[in-house]
Parts: sequence; C-alpha cells; structure tokens
Amino acid sequence: MGERVPSPRELGRYLALGQVGLEMALPIAVGAWLDSRWGTSPWLAIAGVIIGFTVGMVHLWLLLRPPPGQPPADGTQ
Repeated sequence: MGERVPSPRELGRYLALGQVGLEMALPIAVGAWLDSRWGTSPWLAIAGVIIGFTVGMVHLWLLLRPPPGQPPADGTQ
C-alpha cells in the first residue's frame, strides 16, 4: 500500500539503463545467430561483442555526462 510511484523522470532513467543493456546484448545474440546460420562461428559473435560493448559504453557515457551549459558536479570546468 505505501509504495511510492516513481516519477516519469526516474522511469526514464531506468528505461535508458535498460536500453544500454539491450544495446550490449542484442548485437551478441544477432552475431551468434548469424554464426549458427552461416557457419562462421565465433567471428560474428565476437564482432557483436565489440560492437555491443562500444555502443553501450558510448550511450552510458552520454547518459552520465552533465547537460550542456551545466558545470560538472565537482565544480571544475
């Protein structure tokens, strides 16, 4: 009964973090599926790992940086 409903801003942050996870996992799954279909194992899965990790880390970096025009949290510029 006493559960707090998350605000839309909080939900957006949770959804963005979930999206980062999908961005990392989906290329691996697609690469593994293509490997099994084309008999190229493990090369496309490895490419999926590299692509997924890169895309996920870039997205995570974009989520964690301060908005334009806002100083960093530690006060440095």
